[in-house]
Amino acid sequence: MTHEQEFFERLQAVVGRPGPARVAKDPITEPAIRIWCEAVDDWNPAYQDPQWAQASRWGGIIAPATTLNMWTLPGNRRMHEAGEPLDQINEVLFSGGFTSVAAVNNDQDYLRPLRPGDRLRQTQHIGMVTPEKQTALGVGHFLDLVSDYHTLEGEPVGRVTLRMLRWNPDTSPAVPPTNATPDDLPEALTGPTRPPRRVDVLPSEAVTKGEHLAPWAIPVTQSSIAALATATYDFNDVHLDRDAAIRRGAKDVYMNILGSSGLVNCFVTDWAGPEAEVRSLRLRLRKQNHPGDTLLLSGEVTEVDDATVTVQVVGRNSLGDHLIADVQLQLPW
Repeated sequence: MTHEQEFFERLQAVVGRPGPARVAKDPITEPAIRIWCEAVDDWNPAYQDPQWAQASRWGGIIAPATTLNMWTLPGNRRMHEAGEPLDQINEVLFSGGFTSVAAVNNDQDYLRPLRPGDRLRQTQHIGMVTPEKQTALGVGHFLDLVSDYHTLEGEPVGRVTLRMLRWNPDTSPAVPPTNATPDDLPEALTGPTRPPRRVDVLPSEAVTKGEHLAPWAIPVTQSSIAALATATYDFNDVHLDRDAAIRRGAKDVYMNILGSSGLVNCFVTDWAGPEAEVRSLRLRLRKQNHPGDTLLLSGEVTEVDDATVTVQVVGRNSLGDHLIADVQLQLPW
């Protein structure tokens, strides 16, 4: 057996192994939702206007759907019970030099809207890990972290499968400097800074397959990247510390996947209206989103089934596609 085969067997031994439950430090709160909204620039009244929300189909404030997996994150001090499956597989990966990390896919399914006062419990397992692969970032392994979320009362509220790449930064290609600015972007990446936000109900009969959403051009800055990371409880240094990001093979800090997911959440609910329910998100990350660039979100309706609508969202920057996401929405009858 080769060293590589033996190492892969050690990784495989962690797959499927259940771990201890992680309980959110705090219940979901309206202030935490508001901080998220300010970072994302989301002014959906379902998230922030108690009077509007009380009279809506929600009957009160709800949290944005894509916040599902942020409430149990360990925070800046990274305090959580040792011995979780992710800790176990990381221990093996670190021993092989695979210390850099990037989120690749984020698949989320939501069983009901989250509300202030909900306190979540997360259980996780490693769904799969790949053999060693050569990637654009370096030599590494892909792995799936599968998390199920329940309230403390035992009610299931959703599932998240996060695919990550752990790679060896010593195998990363040299990153050439870039002087790209928003002014250098192709004409296709310019557009209105913000489409109008729908304030009424979008009737399902008014939606047609192939319909295009008005694009949203979002300036990407170091402060917006930091705001999105901290508002989503993601304190990974590659989103906050340029030196750390460079050490890990990036050319600068870059937007976190929870921040990108939040922008997609905002984009589709701005189009569909504040009473549209996000039921699932399938998001794939491609190129990193760095300061000094512009993220252009565009969308197309790919499926309409009664009141269920699927929108494909593409986010592009000067490097190419940053994200491709499929969002399923339930429109009110």
